[in-house]
Order: sequence, then C-alpha cells, then structure tokens
Amino acid sequence: MEQLQDSFEVERNQYKLQLQRMESSNKRRVGGSVEDDEVKTLVDEISRLKHELSMKNSQLQKLQESAQNEINSLQEEIQSTQQQQLALIEKMQVINPSNLENGQRVSRNIPPEYQKMLEEKDAKYKHKYQSELISERMQHVEDCKMLLNEVRYLKAKCYRESRFRADLCYQKKFLLVLLGGMESCEQATLLLISDLRNPRRITSPLLNKFRSAVIAILAVQRMRSSWNRNKELKRNIQLQQQRY
Repeated sequence: MEQLQDSFEVERNQYKLQLQRMESSNKRRVGGSVEDDEVKTLVDEISRLKHELSMKNSQLQKLQESAQNEINSLQEEIQSTQQQQLALIEKMQVINPSNLENGQRVSRNIPPEYQKMLEEKDAKYKHKYQSELISERMQHVEDCKMLLNEVRYLKAKCYRESRFRADLCYQKKFLLVLLGGMESCEQATLLLISDLRNPRRITSPLLNKFRSAVIAILAVQRMRSSWNRNKELKRNIQLQQQRY
C-alpha cells in the first residue's frame, strides 16, 4: 500500500514538472512569436496533462481513503482480538480456578492498561457473583421459613380437624343413647296406652303384687344399666380429652 502511494506521488510530481516545463516553454514561444498551431498543440497537451494529473490526484485520494479504512478495520480487529483474549482468560479463571497460575503467566504478557481493565472486570464479576450468591441464600432462607410456617399451619389444622371429628363421634354416641332411652320410653308409653284401651283382668291381688315387683325390679335394672353406660361414656370422653 505504501509503495503504491509512493509511485502515485512520483507520477504526480513528474506530471507537475512536465506541466511547468510546458507552460514555461509556451510562454517563451508566445514571447518569441511562435506559430499558432504549435501553441494550440501545447495548450492541448497542457490540458491533457492537467486532466491526467487531476485523475491521478483523485486516484491517490481514493487509495488513501481505502488505506485508512483498512488501517481502521485492522485496528478494530486487533482490539476485538484482545478483548476476546481477555474474555477467554476470564472464562478460564471462572470455570477452573486451578488454571489461575496459567492465567497469571498469560497476564504477564498483557500490556498494563489491558491488565488493569482485566482486574476491574474481574472485581466487577466477583462482586456480581457474590451479591447473587447472597441473594440466593437469603431467598432460600425465606423459602424455608415459609415452608415451616405452612407445615405448622397444616399440622394445627389437622389436629383441629381430628378434635372436631372426635367431638362428632362423642355427640353421635350421646345422641344414640338418647334415642335408645326415647325408644324404651316410647315402648312403655305404647304399652300403657294399650292397657288403657283394653284393661287386663286382675285375677288375684298376689299376682298383681308379683307383677308390680317384677316391673319394679326390671325398671331398677334398666336404670342401673343406663346409669352405668352414661358413667362409662363420660369416663371415655374424659380420657379422650386428656389424650388430646
């Protein structure tokens, strides 16, 4: 690229020299009253040389612009390559800490400004990873607390439901006892009504006394058994309450 520029510069200088010589010769010939045809040819030659000189100048300018573009692109490629190298070193240090010594050896060959940039990026990534790790740990602790509270709530709810179910069982048993007593009372009432409608004949006072005694004994036995059942039910309820 530099050789082409030098060659264009040399050609342009040659054209300038030729142009100056022809202009000077033209002046001398015009001063010496040379013929018009020769003057015209010289003028045409001068215009042609000027045109070629302008073309060479434009070509040289384009060549300089293309060379500058290539230089800029090469500089960008160099910068991108250096950045990729720095990123690769950072990845190697993050992925495998055992390669830290190798990274240090490579970093010795890096210029100081890039080394400083690398250290700043390393500190930035370390701070970022530490903050993310702390936030993840805090989030884990909060999740564990939420799970513990939920487990406690479910445990209390299950205990409350079991107590409610036990209470329903006790109420059911109590209602069954009441229904049994009501059935026995209903049977006695129906028997009394039937006796009122169709009174039975009393054959002997001794038989009536015996019947009354038997009925009284049966009533006492039933009341005793009912009382014992009620006591047993009450005792069971107290034991269940003590357990829970």
